[in-house]
Formats: sequence, structure tokens, C-alpha cells
Amino acid sequence: MRKVGVIGLGHVGSTVAYTLVTKGIADELVLIDTNEAKCTAEFYDLLDSLGRLDTYTKLSMNDYKALQDADVVITAFGDIKALADGGNRFLEYSFNCQQAKQVGTALKEAGFHGVLINISNPCDVITGLLQHYTGLSRQQVFRNRNLLGYRSYAASCQHVFGPKPAQHCRLCFG
Repeated sequence: MRKVGVIGLGHVGSTVAYTLVTKGIADELVLIDTNEAKCTAEFYDLLDSLGRLDTYTKLSMNDYKALQDADVVITAFGDIKALADGGNRFLEYSFNCQQAKQVGTALKEAGFHGVLINISNPCDVITGLLQHYTGLSRQQVFRNRNLLGYRSYAASCQHVFGPKPAQHCRLCFG
């Protein structure tokens, strides 16, 4: 049994959930979002798709207790309005720090002990906060390191160091 939770159902989180269901990756999927209407809409969209798939995924929503025995939880919370103001990954910082505390505490209270993958920005900071608030080990809490994240980080370095940040920031450009 592969049980997965997705917390945060904006553009990225809903795409992750859709992929987990339509590709048959998860046997059970728990959807969580603070926007109840959004969570319900995503739940029913995924439920409607099940009839045309070769696999079946049991769906549930907004139940942290259901994550107690989850194998993996993916956090994708964020504030897209903050990004619209400039596209800098740090614009979501305040909002996502609060979300990390709320989500991490809820996961800890639910008894979650699986693997946590964070894709919320700023990814490095939020991953550290999630590890702190969940009490999970470093071997259980990961962040997404992809090309988009790399480019976002590189853009932040360019903002600070100018048009040729490679001269100043080896973290970004090796």
C-alpha cells in the first residue's frame, strides 16, 4: 500500500495530486488545504477521473489523522498572490513560515512518521522549519531540488550580487 498526502492544493499541489492519481502512483491519497472549497473541488475532480483509469486510488480530504500511517507527505503550500508582486521566492517567506509551523505541528500531533517532501518556497528555509516542527529526523525530511528551484535561487543571487553572480555566489553556480 502506498499512502501519500498532499498539503496545499494550489497550482503545484493539485498537479502533484493529479499525477499521483492518474499515473497510479498512490493507492491512497489524502488532500489537505486551508481553503475548504478548493480542497473539495480538487477531491471531486480526482474522484470523477477514477472511472476512466486502469488503477484505483482511495481519496480523502482535510484529515491530518489520516496521515498518521502515510508513507509520504508532500507539502506544496504557498501564497501565489505574493509571487505575483515580483516573482522572488522570498516573497512567500512570512506566509510560508506560518504555514510550516501549522502544518508541522499538525503532522506531529497526527503521529506522522513517514517521509516528508517539501516543495514550498523558500524551499531550504521551509524544509528546515518543517523538520523542526514535526520532530522528524533529517533522513525523513527532504526538499525538492529541481531546475525551477535552482533558477529561482539563481535569480535571487542575481538580485543581490548583480548580473554576474557566479563571481560571488558559489552556492548558486558551483
